[in-house]
Amino acid sequence: MNAMTQTSSRFQQGLTRLLQSRVADILSYPHGVDRYLEVFNPLWSVNEVRAKVEAVRYLTNDSVTLTLRPNHNWEGFIPGQFVQLSVTINGKRQTRCYSPANSLHRADGCIELTAKVHANGFVSRHLREQLSVGDVVLLSQADGEFALPEQRPEQVLLISGGSGITPVMSMLRTLCDEGFSGPITFLHYANSAADMIYASELDEIARTHDNVTLVRCFNDEGEQGELSGLFSREHLYIAAPEFAQATTFLCGPPPMMAAVE
Repeated sequence: MNAMTQTSSRFQQGLTRLLQSRVADILSYPHGVDRYLEVFNPLWSVNEVRAKVEAVRYLTNDSVTLTLRPNHNWEGFIPGQFVQLSVTINGKRQTRCYSPANSLHRADGCIELTAKVHANGFVSRHLREQLSVGDVVLLSQADGEFALPEQRPEQVLLISGGSGITPVMSMLRTLCDEGFSGPITFLHYANSAADMIYASELDEIARTHDNVTLVRCFNDEGEQGELSGLFSREHLYIAAPEFAQATTFLCGPPPMMAAVE
């Protein structure tokens, strides 16, 4: 860290302490410091994690993928954890939980959230239909015990269904970025190939990483996956015959998770 960076860091720390002080609370009453800061920049906040929308993508017809750049209050995450995302719709704050899907080692400091959009998904429809580049959303710090352990397993089995793909996608991307060489089996369930989020990237990962085996299972008849139908014991033995030696990470709809467990 050079002298200029150190000076900037000390200035930011001092300013933060000042804005968090009792004096600042009194001077900014009744609205609070953050309400005044956001007038100058929507990302500025003493305590809140705010994030600017850098990109919006549509990987399937019923999903939306957001690239978000958090402010300096963001403390990072462990692959598998979730965050609470809040947006204001019709004057009311709405909050939903989503899991970052990006690698822990993403270089630009952004995080990626993907939401499956359902017919009655009030917030998810807003994210897909109304959110634009430049908008600012509110995030919580990352939380949750479902997470990739610091001591990486020797062998990994990832099982996901539908939008449950996002936390295990983060795990896979992280392991690949780390040069993990142990066997990884990625078993994913979707209604059809068109419904599978991250389909093309997963194809590329499996093609370029000899230790990654991709097994796709589609429920619709006539779809070309490695398996078809709902999860079963037979699927497990076909996809990952050595599953007993692997550390398994599972995320998906409750009925599928119950069947796997």
